[in-house]
This record gives sequence, structure tokens and C-alpha cells, in this order.
Amino acid sequence: MIGIVIFVLFMGLVIVGGVVGYKYFKGTMQKDEEKEDFIPTTQDNLPIDWIRKGIVKMKNGTYVIVIKLPSINIDLMEDDEREVVFSQYRSVLTAIDFPFQFLQQSRVVDIADYIKKLEKIQRGTDNDFVKLQLDHYKRYMTSLVNSRAILTRKFYLIVPFDEAMEKKARAKQNGSILDLTYHKDKKKKDEGKTERETVLEEEENFKTAYKQLASRGDTIVRLFGRFDITPKVLNDEQLTELFYTSYNKNKSVYQPLRASEFKEREYFNLYVKRGEKNED
Repeated sequence: MIGIVIFVLFMGLVIVGGVVGYKYFKGTMQKDEEKEDFIPTTQDNLPIDWIRKGIVKMKNGTYVIVIKLPSINIDLMEDDEREVVFSQYRSVLTAIDFPFQFLQQSRVVDIADYIKKLEKIQRGTDNDFVKLQLDHYKRYMTSLVNSRAILTRKFYLIVPFDEAMEKKARAKQNGSILDLTYHKDKKKKDEGKTERETVLEEEENFKTAYKQLASRGDTIVRLFGRFDITPKVLNDEQLTELFYTSYNKNKSVYQPLRASEFKEREYFNLYVKRGEKNED
């Protein structure tokens, strides 16, 4: 009798363990299938959310404008002239009362337009010797550029705007104590918002950021303009080209993305989907 009871208990444990094990492995398999279904795109790995009206929205909620500063070859200047340039830049930067960052980008010189001019000259001449010399010269210049022997430097001023962070900074400067529960309550409210409410709030945030960053961009242009230096706020196409070059340093040498080609080509798809394999 005792043996029967033990056998029944043993079989019960085996059955329960089998059911638990089955549910566990089934759940694990479902999670693996869900992971396989998710195919991350390039956008998932970039800190950029979108670009609109010359403003970059970062995934951390910060809005940014990028201002290109003209390059000045100070190596060819006399000491007095170089010191004048330095003092001008110092006076501008000390007058700016909002955060900013510098970006220096080294690029391989783009000689595509120059090569086109040489080809036009080559087509317009009947002299075989000139054509041959132009062929050798084009190959030489192309190899020189591809070897990164010729580089150009571009300078940018990055101006961010984050309303929440700037409120914190002002509160800290004023010596006030922030109510930490405010951010928790705001997070709960954000989770309960409808899609329409989220879109409307995002649009209001963009309008505020656009107004602030446009004012800051005008301030920088005006300050540099006093010294006959003309910076330029980048538009959507120029920003896209800048990010493309930054994240594709090698590829951009032989496959550049020019802002002038945006109207002729399609660069606005959210992602590129790989086509199915053709069995034929």
C-alpha cells in the first residue's frame, strides 16, 4: 500500500514537472521568435530622431542647430593679424550666454566638379596628346584624394536647446530646490496620453525650440558679422549631408551625398528593406 502511494506521488511530481518544463521552454521559444522578428534599422543605432526646418531632434529630447563657421588660414598670417582673429573669436564666444559646442571635421577634398571640368576640356579638344595628359592627370588626382593626402577642415558651432535641462540650470543658479516628484508625475501623465495628445505636445515643444534656436542662431550670425565673418545655419539637406559624412567617413569619399542632388534622388525613406531572393 505504501509503495502504491509513493508511486502515485512520484508520477504526480513527474507530470507537474513536465507541465512546468513545457511552459518554460514554450515561453523561451516564443521570446526567441519575437527577437528574430525584430530587425533593427540604421535609425535605431543613431542618436538622431529627425531633421526639420534646420533643427535636429535628438532621441534624448534635445533640439539642436548647427552653424558652419568659415575657415580662416591663420598659418599664412602675420603674428599681429593672427592675434586680431583670436581676439575677435574670443569676444564673440564670451558674449554668448547659452551653451554651445565646437565640431571640427576633417574631410577628403571633393574634386568631382573639378574632374567634370577636366572631362569637358578633354571632350572639347582634338589634340590626342592633351587628351592623354588629361587622363594621366585625372588618375593622379583621384589616387591622391583616395590616399587621403589632401584634407580640408570644416568647423561647426553646435547650439542645443533642452527646456527641461535649462530650467534645472536656472533653478540651480537661483538656489531653488527642484521638486523631484514633478518629473515622476509628468512621466505618469505622459504614459497615459493618447497619440493625438502626444503629437500636439510634440508640436508645441518644436515651436518653442524653433523660436529659441532661431534667436540664438541670429545672435551668433550678428556677433560674427561685426568682424566680417559670415557663419551659416545649416538647412535640412546640409544637415543630412553632414551626418552622412560623419557616419560614413570612408564611403563618403567615393560615394558622396551632395545637397544639390536631393531633388533628383530619393533619400527620405524611413528604412531600406532587403528584397526577396530570386530563385530564377
